[in-house]
Amino acid sequence: MRHEVLRHAQSLLAEFGLTPSARSRVSAGKKAEANPFAVLEDAI
Repeated sequence: MRHEVLRHAQSLLAEFGLTPSARSRVSAGKKAEANPFAVLEDAI
C-alpha cells in the first residue's frame, strides 16, 4: 500500500515539474511581455 502511494506521489511531482528530470523538459518559449500595470505601481 505504501509503495502504491509513493508511486502516485512521484507521478504527481513529475506532472507538476517538481522532479529534476521534469525540470529539464520545461522550457520558456518566449520572453515575458512588459507588465501593462507597471504604471499603476508607480502611482501607489
